[in-house]
Amino acid sequence: MIKINNNWLISEWVLSGTVPGEFLSPSELDTKKLNWLSTKVPSTVAQAYRDADLWSFSNQFDFDSKDWWYKTTFKLPASSSSLLNFKGLATLCDVWLNGQHILSSKNMFIAHQLDVALFLQEENELILCFRSITNYLEQRRPRPQWKTKLVAQQQLRWVRTTLLGRIPGWTPPVAPNGPWQPLFFHDKNTPTNINIKPSLHGESGEVELTCQVVSADKPAATLTIGNSSTVLNVSKSANGYTVSGLLKIKDVTLWWPHTHGQPKLYTPELSISINNKTTNYKLQTIGFKNIKVDQANSNFRIIINEQAIFCRGACWTINDIVSLHGENQNLEQTLTLMRDAGANMIRIGGTMIYEQDLFYQLCSKLGIMVWQDFMFANMDYPIDDPDFFSSVNIEIQQTLTRLRQHICVSVYCGNSEIEQQAAMLGLAKTQSQNSLFTEQIPKLCSTLHPSIPYVSSTPTGNIQPFHTNKNITHYYGVGAYQRPVSELRQHDVRFTSECLGFANIPVTKTRNQVLGGQLPVTHHPKWKERTPRDTGTGWDFEDVRDHYSKKIFNIDTTRTRSFDTQSYMELSEVATGEIMSQVFSEWRSMHSQCSGGLVWFLKDFWQGAGWGIIDSNGYPKACYYYLKRCWQPINVVLTNESLNGIDIHVGNESTQNFTGIIEILLLNKDSVVIAQESIDVFAPATSTKTFNSDDILSSFYDTTYSYRFGPTKHSIVAVQLKSKNGEVISDAYHFPNAEIPYTDPNTCLSASAKQVADDHYQIELISNRFLYAVNIEVNGYLAENNFFHMLPNTTKLITMKRVNLDSKRYKGYVTALNITEDVKIKVLTD
Repeated sequence: MIKINNNWLISEWVLSGTVPGEFLSPSELDTKKLNWLSTKVPSTVAQAYRDADLWSFSNQFDFDSKDWWYKTTFKLPASSSSLLNFKGLATLCDVWLNGQHILSSKNMFIAHQLDVALFLQEENELILCFRSITNYLEQRRPRPQWKTKLVAQQQLRWVRTTLLGRIPGWTPPVAPNGPWQPLFFHDKNTPTNINIKPSLHGESGEVELTCQVVSADKPAATLTIGNSSTVLNVSKSANGYTVSGLLKIKDVTLWWPHTHGQPKLYTPELSISINNKTTNYKLQTIGFKNIKVDQANSNFRIIINEQAIFCRGACWTINDIVSLHGENQNLEQTLTLMRDAGANMIRIGGTMIYEQDLFYQLCSKLGIMVWQDFMFANMDYPIDDPDFFSSVNIEIQQTLTRLRQHICVSVYCGNSEIEQQAAMLGLAKTQSQNSLFTEQIPKLCSTLHPSIPYVSSTPTGNIQPFHTNKNITHYYGVGAYQRPVSELRQHDVRFTSECLGFANIPVTKTRNQVLGGQLPVTHHPKWKERTPRDTGTGWDFEDVRDHYSKKIFNIDTTRTRSFDTQSYMELSEVATGEIMSQVFSEWRSMHSQCSGGLVWFLKDFWQGAGWGIIDSNGYPKACYYYLKRCWQPINVVLTNESLNGIDIHVGNESTQNFTGIIEILLLNKDSVVIAQESIDVFAPATSTKTFNSDDILSSFYDTTYSYRFGPTKHSIVAVQLKSKNGEVISDAYHFPNAEIPYTDPNTCLSASAKQVADDHYQIELISNRFLYAVNIEVNGYLAENNFFHMLPNTTKLITMKRVNLDSKRYKGYVTALNITEDVKIKVLTD
């Protein structure tokens, strides 16, 4: 056993898989020689097998098909209490301590705490058995009102487990089984089961706290936050003492999403005194905010601290689908990338898991709001079954009690796509809107976390829940339904909690790993296995990407893929970024009533062209950088107004007025500037100002090439938003012709790098010609900006940060879609 944060963790185990039902109790295990594998807990079976090099994504195995036995022995330290905690068991689990059956659990999202004093011995044996879900689902049960193609096994609706690894269209086939959360005993004389409930009342904050202290002697307790402090009540309880109380804090500083202010956090400190010995415990950080939703005129507009927020971000998948946790460093790096992109909201969908506390702590620290689905999706859940309903009720209560202390949590949602699934199958609303999501869960939310908005399902709130022009939608008009960007205003999206699903090409290093180091080809079975698709359709999301690549570059994607794979990859890599940029430019313009858009998938599950804007190795894809430029709090975006030219929208989400310059340039294919004008711009705090290209330019140039009076004279429209001192803050581009960028044989690009800190380099780029989608690749380093367009005869400075500590040598190259040779980066020394 090891001691971490006053808990005694049972970490060293062995596990073995058996035929379902072969052994009913631990006493039977000795009747057959089994192969036992050493492992640690928390973990999953797949993680244990991966760590032992016995399994990988290339060696698929149905982990639901067996019973899995875990066993360990331990001596309980004298300082430990007899409270045994199981934070999460996936999923159908029986537990024996010293031969006595002490627990049966059928919900991976429920935590259990047992007082096992009567069963403890000097030497203890603890055994867990996780029964085969495949075998369990073979039992006959009532049929659902509808079926979904999301999962292969419809009876999964009876099992409270994640759908990760069980969705054949887009998750790796690695179903989690095992003790995926910690098992431990609490230490004596320390606070346990700490429950914090912050709330805001006017300008004052209140913090309710309850906890347990396992002690023979009565403790004294004090709660302190900043300069405020209160003595807590102490009363006798079954296993010691209950500590409770309320602390009021005057004039609190509010927490904001990072795009609109500072994410202010407070650190509560709990002092416990027993027999004149005082110990101080720093608790999880908390914050205070006002939040509400404006749903007037069919909108869904989130209001934080009385300010409307344009929510942008992505849907969370998982840090590591095999272990369900992954490395803390990787989690922080991914969420920091999201913050740096200008994203201010992340959604945890109903097909995933409730995340670990560290996830929510990081989101609170980084100023990222969390939209939290409860873990229900697409299926007709058997809420009329008493055992199922009771289990769900405990699950929701535990989840709300845990999450309410995290200030980042901003929306609760009953489920993912249940209303949509039923509606698309022609069922009436009464069949999809059951009481669990319309009555029971909202009632618990209003009691346990009353300040947070709740919606019954996503999407919801329209004539049909999947219609796009009212309330919440899942928007795939531009995307799976292959609608043109020009229809965005007809679709009139108000808020989309998932959108823009494309098979986004990963960075070169990652895509070369898919086929074991061979050059990737997208028709290869292994590549296609990792390309997301909707089950039952005759297409996948690479077909969707190809549709838009044709529109942007006017190419025959089949021919290009067949005879010039490298060009196909590079064009495809950029195409989804261009489309996403155009969509968010429209949504952030004065023409749109949209109040938020969350891209479907922040990060890929595994190596391949997944929906994520970050690949499975943690490297941002091209589309990440396109979105980053669209998502900044102060930026410029363009919308194509056809015969009315180009509208230029300057957004300022900050609390300060912005004064600067807009400059517009028209360039021909030879990078010659044929028109250039600039104007002063003033954008008040929290506003968007719109200007028209034809109003800024001194003459008519047909910027969108809509009138078509002869061949177009320009190939590039560039708009830069500058500060008063001429610094470029944001830029945006429009290309009136659908074509592959022109490659000028006279292009001269130089690239040099200089180390500016231990883990930072600054790259200087100089080019005499316009460059399209400049890509900087340095092994072990990430660029703050990438896949950007670069005007001729300008200098661009890009900061590179080291993310792989094993990268000792700085070596990299620069490329662009319209240059023929990669340019090696020259490292300068003092």
